[in-house]
Amino acid sequence: MPIAVLSNASTLERADVREALAELDERYMKLDAGDTATLRSVNGSPLSIRTARDRPEEGPDIVIQAMFVKDRTGRVDNTGDLTVINWVGALDRIRPKAVQVYTIDRTPAFPYLQPVPAARLREIVQRVRLAGFPCDVYGVPETPPESRRA
Repeated sequence: MPIAVLSNASTLERADVREALAELDERYMKLDAGDTATLRSVNGSPLSIRTARDRPEEGPDIVIQAMFVKDRTGRVDNTGDLTVINWVGALDRIRPKAVQVYTIDRTPAFPYLQPVPAARLREIVQRVRLAGFPCDVYGVPETPPESRRA
């Protein structure tokens, strides 16, 4: 049976963690922003972008998952142009084998969070693909399944 892990990537600098991950079939790492302030506002985590981004080159292939959201006040928003540019820059340093992009698909725990419009998600996916990474988009029902893959 295939085994996968979903992680916030906070311990990838540890050799023992990378060795254990190498034994798994799939490794999915969350990265919802390319700068520490945005990462903390979206995830509410003390994790710094440096910890999440600066993965040693000898680590196993990973898939990056990113959820794009915003709130009514503008306090939480990882969809702005500069924020997305910083995130794609982090992808470039990480060099994942693939990227998965999505937005809120059901009522979130924090009701002030809002899904990102499908058009903006598609723009973000296009930036990822232009950077050279295969990218799937999820949670956009009006996107025909055959056009979701790079």
